[in-house]
Amino acid sequence: MNKTNMKNKSYKFRHISLFFIIWMTTVMVTRSQESKTDSSAVNFGYNYSIPEWMVTRSISTISSDNLDNSVTSHLGTKLLGRVPGLTVSQTSNEPGLESISLFSRGVGTFGPGRDMLIIVDGFESAYDQLIPEEIETISLLKDASATSMYGMRGANGVLIITTKKGKAGPLEVNVSAQTGFESPQRLPDFLNSYDYARLYNEALINDGLSAQYTNSDLGAYQSGSDPYLYPDVNWYNELLRNGAPVSKYNVTFTGGRQDFRYFVLLGYLNRSGIYKKTADKTDFSSNSDYNRFNIRSNVEIDLSNRLTAMINLGASLANKKNPAGYNTDNIFNMMSMIPPNAFPVYNPNQSYGGNSLFTNPWGDMLETGSYGTNSRAFQSMIKLRYDLDMITDGLSIFAAASFNDRFTSYSSKSRTYSRYTLTDDGSGNIEYKQFGEPTSLSASESQFNQWRNAGFQSYFNYQNNFGNNVIESSLGYDLNSNTLQGERTNFKHLGVNGRFSYAHDTKYIGEISLGYYGSNGYKRGKRFGFFPGMSIGWIASNESFLKNNSVIDYLKLKASIGVSGNNALGNQRFMYDQYYSASGSYIYGNTSLQGYRESTIANPDLTWEKKKEINIGFNSKFINTIDFNFDVFWQNRYDILASPESMIPQLAGMWTPQLNVGKVNNKGFEAQIGYNGKNSKDLTYFAELNIWYAKNKITNIPEAIKQDQYQFREGRPVDQPFLLQYTGFFENESEVNNSPYQIFDVVQPGDLKYKDQNDDGVVDELDTYPIGYTNIPELTMGLNLGLQYKNVYIDAFLQGVMNRSVYLSGLNFHAFQNDGKISSMALNRWTSATHATADYPRLSSQNNSNNYRYSTFWQRDGSFLSFRNIEIGYNIPNKLINKIGIGEATLFVNGVNLFKFDHVKIADPEILTGYPAMSQYNLGLKIKF
Repeated sequence: MNKTNMKNKSYKFRHISLFFIIWMTTVMVTRSQESKTDSSAVNFGYNYSIPEWMVTRSISTISSDNLDNSVTSHLGTKLLGRVPGLTVSQTSNEPGLESISLFSRGVGTFGPGRDMLIIVDGFESAYDQLIPEEIETISLLKDASATSMYGMRGANGVLIITTKKGKAGPLEVNVSAQTGFESPQRLPDFLNSYDYARLYNEALINDGLSAQYTNSDLGAYQSGSDPYLYPDVNWYNELLRNGAPVSKYNVTFTGGRQDFRYFVLLGYLNRSGIYKKTADKTDFSSNSDYNRFNIRSNVEIDLSNRLTAMINLGASLANKKNPAGYNTDNIFNMMSMIPPNAFPVYNPNQSYGGNSLFTNPWGDMLETGSYGTNSRAFQSMIKLRYDLDMITDGLSIFAAASFNDRFTSYSSKSRTYSRYTLTDDGSGNIEYKQFGEPTSLSASESQFNQWRNAGFQSYFNYQNNFGNNVIESSLGYDLNSNTLQGERTNFKHLGVNGRFSYAHDTKYIGEISLGYYGSNGYKRGKRFGFFPGMSIGWIASNESFLKNNSVIDYLKLKASIGVSGNNALGNQRFMYDQYYSASGSYIYGNTSLQGYRESTIANPDLTWEKKKEINIGFNSKFINTIDFNFDVFWQNRYDILASPESMIPQLAGMWTPQLNVGKVNNKGFEAQIGYNGKNSKDLTYFAELNIWYAKNKITNIPEAIKQDQYQFREGRPVDQPFLLQYTGFFENESEVNNSPYQIFDVVQPGDLKYKDQNDDGVVDELDTYPIGYTNIPELTMGLNLGLQYKNVYIDAFLQGVMNRSVYLSGLNFHAFQNDGKISSMALNRWTSATHATADYPRLSSQNNSNNYRYSTFWQRDGSFLSFRNIEIGYNIPNKLINKIGIGEATLFVNGVNLFKFDHVKIADPEILTGYPAMSQYNLGLKIKF
């Protein structure tokens, strides 16, 4: 596929996807979003919230009711496409080991830290094991004015999760039960033994070698007459089942008196592994199973008319299984590597097949034992709030302390087993050759990891109205300490922060925020910094010239500017101190003594990365049915940590320090369009489209002198791919001889041909060119649709991404590599007969370092449109259930990750290899007492 075709297909896909979304938004008659009620106050963390109409910064908030009902073991998977400005990247879907990355407004740095700050109930905490049933809202603070209060931890965005509170009133019990199964969306498609042997012969001949398989061998593979000597094994079919059961059960209790309110949750979740049931064969299970219990208790107590106490406790206990010594990558690599004709699963005597090169994947699953991961997470927060209205109305003070802990231990049961190669001695006698010796099962439990976070906050809040004037303000102290396993010194942050918001006549709004923070990651005297923010707003719809407008119901214009920081230092702490390491030796008298040398040169001027940001936007509502919100932003990152070693010759003889010299610009927009309608008392509907875009550019980075301008990273996006540009196949020897020399391997007709970018007559690493996008999309879309007619409702959610590239590499795509198998994508390989239509290079039995290089041939457009979720439910009429003590009941079915429209086809564009992306189908029941 040439570059022009890739561009044309990408162009068509984008326009088709956009047309599809607009069409769905326009014609889909959908249900009113009852869960999407506008909150009366927006939470900024630090116990600070203000009325929504006064917010002039860029913040996105969703209720937990907007999250889908899928059975997932990581909360991040439920945020895909849901929160404007929040890009979620998922690269693994294994139960309990999902790999999720969160980005606010795309990627803004090439420095050592890109992680977003996660705040749960006011304090830094892990979020992945939380469940929607215990969450009230999730808010994303996006612009620097909103995150300046978080100082040097806010530059990558702040995600604020607020858990549910109790409400005064009679006991309310909510029970939800859900069960279903999940199955792989796509699995690799490898060729059978006959095609493997036939094409392997072709590869050998292409390499100037003799064919390995005779016509008799090929006939035996094709007929399947002897499955032991001529096996045809599809390891994916042997190890994986079509569906794996999933389930979750939750019960919540809420209620209380005016002076005592509580919320309690008990939850259980199970995701079974996709491997076939291994416990049927052994006395232990080595499947990739995941089980977790969640518990939460949030209590509020009015100790007096002025003093209120809040105690939040949350915990989870999780258990994860895997085959001993074999993680997911090992297992899937074996399934993708072992040729189908290597050996049978079982020999005639029921021993395991195998040879000196490969173990038996089924034997590894069943006989090597199991590897268990046991984890516990604990979150606690206690807060006291005291009203100081005896001093002045609206003044209060609060103090809060938190302790959060995540502990993981590992246990294993392991043993080895024997496998056998089956051979025929030529006279019909079968011989077995043994590999490996069986051992008895042994158990161990020794490793563990732990993360702890302790925090303390104390704040004054002041809220009051003076006629047409409204004041909202906060000023306080914040201490945070993180402890990691193996670290002798805590990661500490200390500072003060504050906000002041003023509104006049519900029209004119001004806000000022500040943070003054320090970290022990920097040298004394250089540990603290100031992070200011400012925003203004104008509610134009409250002006007399718009107040009675029949079209514009609400219009607020807003703008903000601010500074926030990023203090991530990567794997090296205390870079401002000089360290020495053992190196060589020297003779003193007759004694040999240890020598020492400087380690990485110290940087006493080390400081944190900074972000300046401008945000301009508006919030609006038209004809009482259409909501339209828009923000545009410009970010400037500077003082990014980068190594100058590429600019300093090695003869300097030193390890260069990290310097604050990097710069990145990032800009983009976010748009949110919603429509709510009602055709009758029985029919309601809604549609909401979210689109956000972010594009970055490196404006300064240390780089060595380059021969050509295109080789520089400066001026390119962060993580810009640099690839050889594929221009076609070599068609004949004459073309090989008359083309620039490609140094990677001896090329011949059918090999990939690359462009000589610098026209020096040689194709080498200097010809890699910036082409394509990174794997983090520049543009993300989310479309939420719903309809309700009487007691029946339908909800649907689609997510799409654009301006994203992925790369096909490794065993699933490269034929015969590392003695591996061959994918069906190689069927249309180059031969002298297919040269005009081929879309895969000539086959080779060698690890061809020319064809399997990082090039545009293997790059694909990673854009996709995913049908993330659809749910159909029935609200059982109250007259049928009230008599038995049930207040409300809903029966529903849902499907999750049902299908994708994309360019890759041969693999899932989100999860290319390893544990596959899964489609899920569930039946559920919700009951309220």
